[in-house]
Amino acid sequence: MSADIQNESLKRTKHSIQMSTITFKLQEIPHAEGEPRPGYFPVLAHSARITSDQLCQMIQNRCTVTEGDVKAVMSAMAQILRQELADGVRVEVPELGSFSPSLSSNRPITDASDTQIARHLCIDNIKFQPKASLKKGFSKVSFRRADKLVNTLPKLTDEEVMARIKRFLTANPDEVMDRRTFQSITGYGRTIASRVLSRLIDQGRIEKKGRQNAPYYVLVRAEE
Repeated sequence: MSADIQNESLKRTKHSIQMSTITFKLQEIPHAEGEPRPGYFPVLAHSARITSDQLCQMIQNRCTVTEGDVKAVMSAMAQILRQELADGVRVEVPELGSFSPSLSSNRPITDASDTQIARHLCIDNIKFQPKASLKKGFSKVSFRRADKLVNTLPKLTDEEVMARIKRFLTANPDEVMDRRTFQSITGYGRTIASRVLSRLIDQGRIEKKGRQNAPYYVLVRAEE
């Protein structure tokens, strides 16, 4: 690709970012029934997306390679990412950022000398760290509030929370429920999840086990 074409492409990209407007709405922070509303957080107001075919076409329109060439490069890059990430390698993509694997254990790690820890590990997610130059390009984006101002989530009573906990533990007898799992069960954020867990402990409905820095929660016998 010639320098002139690259410069023109960058100019168009920067211009489109500077003129962009994101439409947002507010999402109510989940909280238990009877608790004061903790506030809101902004979310995208629409679910528009660019498909892989559309992306390849857009790239073709900005440089001299064909859509077929773009697809071939994308396919090769995906294969390389899968292989290198599986080997624990951090992969940097020019102009975008770097990808790295995120590890987790399917049970709490309470003994550092346990020789079986590796059996319970997995790659649970792929972390993406954008380049500073990529993030800097969003400094000129403006925001507009959608007509529908707020999304209200249903409130969960303690009984409904307990029902969800029991369903999870019944369906996953070999797993434990830590705070992150509890958040996925209820939809609560970290602060509200910690508050509800503490209340259920005070009520004698669940019990906190494990170490201070790696706790998990079980049903008390009366709730089983």
